[in-house]
Amino acid sequence: SERAVIRCIDGAYYLMFRVCDLRARHSLIEAHVRLYCIHRHPIHGYQATPMRLDQPDDDLGATILLTLPSMVVHRIDAWSPLAPPTAHRGGGLGEGASSRSLSSAASSMTAQGLFASVSAALAEVEGTPKALVVGAEPVVGAMSRPAKEAFRRPRFPAAPQRQVDGDSGNRDTCVCPFCGEAFPTVPMLQLHCEYNKWSDRASDIKAEFCHRKLQAEELPELAHRDPTREEIRRHLARNFCEVVVLVEG
Repeated sequence: SERAVIRCIDGAYYLMFRVCDLRARHSLIEAHVRLYCIHRHPIHGYQATPMRLDQPDDDLGATILLTLPSMVVHRIDAWSPLAPPTAHRGGGLGEGASSRSLSSAASSMTAQGLFASVSAALAEVEGTPKALVVGAEPVVGAMSRPAKEAFRRPRFPAAPQRQVDGDSGNRDTCVCPFCGEAFPTVPMLQLHCEYNKWSDRASDIKAEFCHRKLQAEELPELAHRDPTREEIRRHLARNFCEVVVLVEG
């Protein structure tokens, strides 16, 4: 391709272009492709950031057959260097965001309170370690904020993730704020909370420790979200971004 395009599919935006080896007799064998984005970080200055690929799948080596034009697809999710910082920080759902792009981690405020309540209840049980009692020190077993945010946003020096792995069920992206069980997608988390709400009540568990239905207004603060068209346009217009494509064989 002489130019790349950004295409919207099911509320998510993808950078797409095609590559092909026009040499009939000396084409590359076992070719694979890698992408890097040269951009300016507000703190670290200019840097090269790897870009994860959906097609060809970089988990499988991103191999391509160059005798015919092959499509290269990169999703602009929270880990993408083409996404504006608002997508990295999370927040409200952008317009056009689909339900499958909601991949959530427990909010720090909700999780902290629930873990504290559960730990306080456990402390009443005979034989419970004193470390679980809520006090001035953090509760043992409660997830730290970086651990929760790693499910839905980039955290240096952690490796960049792909939202498609959660959408396809290959990676947990949601943590239940009530029991800590992890799920690939938010719809699965919602079903889990709805089912266990009735199960907890049937087990005569105290209301403050029971699962409950997650409200729609809670999801934007918990979920991964894909940036909107306007956010991507403003980000690329105001910031230097150059995509370097390496095809090797």
